[in-house]
Amino acid sequence: MKTDKIYGNEIMQQQRKQSKKHSGSDQKSNPRPTSYTNPDNGLRVELVDSEARNEAQYLKGMSSTQLRRFFGAAKEKQAEMSDSDDNKVKVIMAILNAKAHYTARRDEKNEQIAKFFSHHLKLVSTTDDFNHFMQHFEAVVAFHYYYFNRKLIKGK
Repeated sequence: MKTDKIYGNEIMQQQRKQSKKHSGSDQKSNPRPTSYTNPDNGLRVELVDSEARNEAQYLKGMSSTQLRRFFGAAKEKQAEMSDSDDNKVKVIMAILNAKAHYTARRDEKNEQIAKFFSHHLKLVSTTDDFNHFMQHFEAVVAFHYYYFNRKLIKGK
């Protein structure tokens, strides 16, 4: 009986260590973009390459179909915008963020998309920012499909 308690405590301690290690590693292993442009106001290459790859890895629990739905919704909103709709951009990002949190609440494996939108909600304030975000998001979807599409993985 005493060994069960000791063994149970050891398991709990290991779980706590893993939890702390995991929660701390999210920020270190997935440094999120802090800007979309370089000093010349051009799109940063890392945004659509290495940072998009990192985001795709971070979203690994989410299905490609679900991620594609979010991208499709954002793309529809982008098509409705005019170049001078900076306030509308903020509203669109807030709506996408809310939808992501709704999805995460329904299924915890989708929690990372809520964090993804929460982060980018803070960065997007103009139509140019939104267009850069969409280029980043498109690259994330492409890399996610490459890394995690179940049909392709099963075929190997």
